[in-house]
Amino acid sequence: MSQKRCEAPPRVLIARGHSMFPFVIDGSILFFERPAAVQVGDIVLTEAGGRWLAHRVVCTGHGTITTWGDFNRQPDPAVASDRVLGRCVQVRRKGTDISMDLPCVRVTGWLLAKALPLLKALLPP
Repeated sequence: MSQKRCEAPPRVLIARGHSMFPFVIDGSILFFERPAAVQVGDIVLTEAGGRWLAHRVVCTGHGTITTWGDFNRQPDPAVASDRVLGRCVQVRRKGTDISMDLPCVRVTGWLLAKALPLLKALLPP
């Protein structure tokens, strides 16, 4: 999901698109904070091609992170870790607030991040 870039990174972003379906649906509101640390499974805010991009971290290492939209077929290009503009701490979906720091949400995010490459490999082209 992406939105046109403005001057400063947003603290709140309204999801547009379906790249993070089914966890984040079109119209969900995502709340971001400056990340102290980024972990596999986190949803982070980066910039790509002049647009804000909120996708799940699937790989970290050597000063870079790789993100992947849960519903996308391919991962995003790796970006420098210091280019992460925010970590999603809460999602408001259909009026219900979901804390991204709940243990069940963190485990689900980690499992999705680890399973994405395998799941996408099993899908027909």
